[in-house]
Amino acid sequence: MKDFFIDLKIPKKTRENILLLAEGKNIIWVVGYRTSDNYKIEDSTETILYVNITRQGNNFEF
Repeated sequence: MKDFFIDLKIPKKTRENILLLAEGKNIIWVVGYRTSDNYKIEDSTETILYVNITRQGNNFEF
């Protein structure tokens, strides 16, 4: 993750507020930035998990 944040030039102070969606140790989505290639929707995809995250001030709703 550190390299990912550095490559995108995301300041250290901002990094602690970025949400991650994970399955075990596998990161599925760095919310607002990128989805893992291992979890992208393809023609062969049979099941899709839809996650909606909204921000209300400093709080997030899932």
